[in-house]
Amino acid sequence: MPSREMEERHLLRANILLIEAELRFSEQFLRVEHLKANGRRTEDAETLLQIIEETLQAYRDHRELILDALSRAD
Repeated sequence: MPSREMEERHLLRANILLIEAELRFSEQFLRVEHLKANGRRTEDAETLLQIIEETLQAYRDHRELILDALSRAD
């Protein structure tokens, strides 16, 4: 069973990954909007946005698992 200290390190890393993914999602969302506003094709940009969104959700789910493990460690 992982130690509380290790789970806290995992939580810190998960938080960092989540923040980075949220930033990437926001940046890509703005790119899609910019492309649309300029009458450009958005299919590839929207596909990437969807992939980033799915990754973001996976990071959120992983963070919840870590929080659950920490709550059981108390």
